[in-house]
Amino acid sequence: ESSSDRKPLLPARPADDLIYAERGDACRSRIARWFGGAKNPEFANNAELAVRAAFFVVIVGLPFLIPRNELPTLDYYMQKGVYTNSVAIFFIYNLAKTTGETMLCVICGLRGTF
Repeated sequence: ESSSDRKPLLPARPADDLIYAERGDACRSRIARWFGGAKNPEFANNAELAVRAAFFVVIVGLPFLIPRNELPTLDYYMQKGVYTNSVAIFFIYNLAKTTGETMLCVICGLRGTF
């Protein structure tokens, strides 16, 4: 075996997803530091996911806090049973760590529903 057979085709990348400084993503790097990414990257990843999920659950739940007759289209969908509290539950059950996984779960969930 020659040495070229042992040389990897791609350079090794760190397994940690929170090392964004090399790529110049200062915002993600700052978020990782808020959640202690240097000490425990796995916890930082999970904490970031939890905060994002909580934010979007609040967004999904806002229509239930808006007074009636403010948004007629939303009122119509809520009266017809299209937009119910199960939308938030559907969001929580289909949440995954990556966008691709989340989309796959949503597509499969919608296929199962319809």
